[in-house]
Amino acid sequence: MLKKVDKAILGWGISLVIFLVITVVDQMVYIGVWPSTLPIILLVTHALYFKADVKGKRRVPYWVFVMLFLTILYFSIPRFTYNQAKEKVIDKYEVINEKEQIIPVMDSGFHPFAFTHFYSFKVRSKETEQRIMVNPDTGEIIVLR
Repeated sequence: MLKKVDKAILGWGISLVIFLVITVVDQMVYIGVWPSTLPIILLVTHALYFKADVKGKRRVPYWVFVMLFLTILYFSIPRFTYNQAKEKVIDKYEVINEKEQIIPVMDSGFHPFAFTHFYSFKVRSKETEQRIMVNPDTGEIIVLR
């Protein structure tokens, strides 16, 4: 009985640790723009089925799941961190205010890898103040009017 409980707890423990790492990296490095919905859904799935995979000694399906998770994680990570976006903006503008670090953007439909927030900066250009946003995936600077 104790071994069954340990395997279930191990699956939830692994998922919880990975969830915390994803959350901390998202908040510290990407300032909340990482679309981590799909990786988190897979972590819950991992926790639910870990015990069955280990109990049945099914290594191939488990490694396929791990590879799928790592692939999805790779494609969901933004290409530009907040600091990289800031450096790109500083090359063209003088940054005035960083209180609002992200700005929500809306897109039609659901896409698991779509970014729902962009980096935001208040800048000065030619004696006028502007708000700009930077796409965390492409690095494109967009001037808001």
